Amino acid sequence: MFIRSISVQNFKTLELDEFEFKDYNIIIGPNSAGKSNLVSFFKFIADIINDDLESAISRQGGVKNILNFNQNSNEISFKLKFSEKIKPYDKIAFNRPVDVIYTTKIRFENNSPIILEEKINLNFLYSEEMNIQETIPEEIIKEINQKINANDNEIYQKIPHELMDLEFYTITAERINNEISITTTYPDENDLNIRLMNSLQSIRTIFERKSYKDNSLFLSDYNFILGKLSTIRVFDIDTKTIMKPSSQKSEKYLVPSGQNLVNRLEKIFYDNKKKKDFLNMYQSFLPYVKGAKIERENSNYSSLYIDEMYNDNPTPPELISDGTLGIVAIIMTLYYEDLDITLLEEPEKYLHPEIIRKLANAIEDTSMYKQVIITTHSSELLKHMKKEHVIFVSREQNGLSKFIYPSTDEKVKEFMSNDLQLEDLFINNFLGVI
Repeated sequence: MFIRSISVQNFKTLELDEFEFKDYNIIIGPNSAGKSNLVSFFKFIADIINDDLESAISRQGGVKNILNFNQNSNEISFKLKFSEKIKPYDKIAFNRPVDVIYTTKIRFENNSPIILEEKINLNFLYSEEMNIQETIPEEIIKEINQKINANDNEIYQKIPHELMDLEFYTITAERINNEISITTTYPDENDLNIRLMNSLQSIRTIFERKSYKDNSLFLSDYNFILGKLSTIRVFDIDTKTIMKPSSQKSEKYLVPSGQNLVNRLEKIFYDNKKKKDFLNMYQSFLPYVKGAKIERENSNYSSLYIDEMYNDNPTPPELISDGTLGIVAIIMTLYYEDLDITLLEEPEKYLHPEIIRKLANAIEDTSMYKQVIITTHSSELLKHMKKEHVIFVSREQNGLSKFIYPSTDEKVKEFMSNDLQLEDLFINNFLGVI
C-alpha cells in the first residue's frame, strides 16, 4: 500500500495535519529544514510495521530522539492513511483491504511507551459481479483509484453501478486505555456475500482474541492478521561500501547503504533473461557499459566487475567510479526491489546532468507500481520533475518544519509567470521567504 497522507504531532520537528503524498514526490529544502526528520518518521513507521513499537523507538536512539525537545510534552500522535493503487491486471480479493486509516496517541513515562488511544479502519472493496481474485476490468481502474484516493466520505460510497457494483465494507478496531472495541459496517447487510461475511468475521475474531499490552500496536499486528500492510524502505546509498567484496549472506532486500548490492545483483544474474534486461536498462543510463559480471573471490565473497567500451579488460570494483556504481544501485532500488514505498536520499550524487534527467524519467516510470519519495538538494533533478510533485521544506521561527507544495502557492505562480522556474527560485533561496 502507498501512504496517501500523514498527520503527526511532536515527532522531532514535525507538526503536520493531513499532509498528502502523491505516487512520487521530490522533497527539497535548505539544510536543517526537516527533510531528514520526515525520513526518520517513515523509518519509524516501517519499524513499527515490521517489528514493534519498542524496536522502532530503539532504532531512533531512544525517546529523547523522538520527542521535540522544544515542546513541553511527553506525547506523540500520528494518523496515517494507506491505500492500494489498483493497476491493470491486478486482482481484487475480498479479504484484503484497499484502504487503511490508522491513528494513535502515545505517552512516554520513564522512557517507556503507553498507548493512550488507537484506532484502525480497514476498508474492503467487493463486487457481487466479480469472482474471487478475478482480474479487474481496465475501464473501472481509474474510477476505483479516484474513490480510494478521495479525501472525503466518497470512499465509502458505491462506484457508479453502470461501471460495476463495487462497495466498501469496513472493520474498525479501537482501543482506549487498553479497552478494545470492534465494529463492522456494511452498505446493505441483506446483500452481503456469505464468503465476504465469513472473511470479515474471521478478521474481527482475530482482533478480539488478541491480548494487547501497552507497547503492542494494531499496526504491528496487521501483518499477523492480514499479511504485509506496506513494505517501506529508506536508502542512502554509500558507494564506498558497495566497492567492498560482498559476503554470501542472503538478504531479502537491499540494505539501506547498498552494502549487499553485489549479493542482490548475483541473484538477478543467475537468470539470463533477468540479467539481459538489467544490462539493457544499465546501458540506457550509461551507453559506454558493455556488460557486467559477478566474480566469486573466495567461498564467502563476491565482487562486481564492469565491462566498459574504453577498456580491454573488465574494470575491477576498486576502479569503478561512484557514479557508475550509483546507477547500479538506483536501478536495483527502483526496478528490482519488491517494495510498496521506496525513499531515496540524494540519489543524484555523483551523476552527470544527462544521467540525472534519465533518473527523473525512471522515478516517474516506476511510480506506476511503487511509491517513490526522493530527498535532494539538486536543482538539476528538480528541473526535470513535474512541479506538482515537488514538496518544499522550511524551518519556522518556532523551530517546526513547514511542508508545502510550491506549485499551489500564488506567489510562486506569480514568479513563474515571469519566466522564472521553480529551480531558479530554489537556487536563489526565494522559496524560503515567499
